[in-house]
Amino acid sequence: MAKNQGNTIIIKRITKKGGGHHGGAWKVAYADFVTAMMAFFLLMWLLNATEAENLAGLADYFAPTVGVKDEMGIGFRGGKAALSQGIGADKNTNKGIVFGGVPTGPITKVTEKIEERTEITDREQIKIDISKSENQTPDSTNNTGVNTPEQEKQLQEVNNSLASFSKEMIDKRWEDGSIEIKRTPEGIAIDIKDLDGDSMFEGDTATFKEKLREAIYQLSKILRNIPNNLAIIGNTSSALLQSKIPNYTKWELSADRANATRALLEKNGVQKEQFSRIEGRADNTPYDRRRPDASINNRISIIILKQNDTPNHKKSLPDTIFKNNTGQDFLKRSTK
Repeated sequence: MAKNQGNTIIIKRITKKGGGHHGGAWKVAYADFVTAMMAFFLLMWLLNATEAENLAGLADYFAPTVGVKDEMGIGFRGGKAALSQGIGADKNTNKGIVFGGVPTGPITKVTEKIEERTEITDREQIKIDISKSENQTPDSTNNTGVNTPEQEKQLQEVNNSLASFSKEMIDKRWEDGSIEIKRTPEGIAIDIKDLDGDSMFEGDTATFKEKLREAIYQLSKILRNIPNNLAIIGNTSSALLQSKIPNYTKWELSADRANATRALLEKNGVQKEQFSRIEGRADNTPYDRRRPDASINNRISIIILKQNDTPNHKKSLPDTIFKNNTGQDFLKRSTK
């Protein structure tokens, strides 16, 4: 008999079974990871597709408002709120890019292309004699803020001339609604706008098409005979800018267009001292706020300014065609 015959042999068999329910926490974590990756790549795509000026505005939105000092040495203008258009509450700040020096960059090429225009003999020449006599004394100046009868008469003459100008342009090459004349808090505004498929400029440049050159030439015959100062404002739509010039944004484009308009008006007889300011506002003030990318937001605004101060050019003596916001609505008056 074997030596180990009386020993008991125990065999242990381990059976592997599936684990119990461990919950779905890993699924939640995985879903969060996938969502984060999707958001990350979406952010990368948006950053690549957004223009530089919009990125700058986004960066300003997240910039800290406390503890950061500006050029005046106090935190964010001393706690004053920023205005809706992104400018400070200081009344001396401008509403846009103001160009007062010698034009540089692309505008130089634009002004070089402006041709000398000869007088058009077969059209009615609009002439308004509203300048004062040379022997006028300061005692005759109206400082009450209310237009004198003579100023009212002169203003009506300008109204009629601008209405005739608008009708003449629409009868020729302009679509109805592309030229608008209206009374604003600043004065009388002449808006020249793009319409769908009917642009004033050669693409996204400050180069005039011939019909805009003709309109500004005709308008200069009115503006050069009035005593008030002028402001020119360029605006663009929010549509994607297509320019071959590096780092050329809508700010430069709108300012170049306004400055090119000033140059053409000056070339056709408007005194350079008559221009009070030239502004480029990019796409910040659309004409059609519901469609900021619409063509109608591409426009040039020429404003005949009210004057509460003595003008700085020779033909603008203390009495100008209108001083304050008095008087009836311009459009109603011009149609009477």
